[in-house]
Amino acid sequence: MSDLLDKWQRAVKPTLAKDDGATRALPPPEPPAPRASSGQEEGEEKSPTRYRLGSIELRPARGLWSLPTYAQLIDVLFDGKQPSFIALVFLHQLVIVKGRNLGSMVAGLRMRTQWMIEQHDIACPPPKGEPFVEAMEFITEDIPAALAALRSGVSQPPRQPPQTVTGRARALT
Repeated sequence: MSDLLDKWQRAVKPTLAKDDGATRALPPPEPPAPRASSGQEEGEEKSPTRYRLGSIELRPARGLWSLPTYAQLIDVLFDGKQPSFIALVFLHQLVIVKGRNLGSMVAGLRMRTQWMIEQHDIACPPPKGEPFVEAMEFITEDIPAALAALRSGVSQPPRQPPQTVTGRARALT
């Protein structure tokens, strides 16, 4: 009679093989096959991750990229079930994101799992149904007035005058 738990026991591979009375070690297992490249950089994902993140990477087409933390995120404003407009209110800046099919980004922001928002080139749009960020705007001055303009229904917050830098830049030594 066989034991009732035999079918639930884990199979253990033998580490030694017997050949004509002599004992020799089995050859090591074969390494896993290399993964096919998907065209993305190592460690990058297309969709939000399932893990909660500490920061979000903002990648405009021109200018410096930003990496604010979710702890600094005060509010997320968007326009309905199929959003084409997202406003991220941080302690130090207001980020306005305009595009198409931004619903998955809103879901990722809601769960704090969206790790990147990247502005794309309008000349080469993504496949149909994929999120597409057409424009990103960073407002760092008079955030309460810009936020009040957004909440009152004004489609465009007041624009900041372009900041000019005078003098020469020095290299850090």
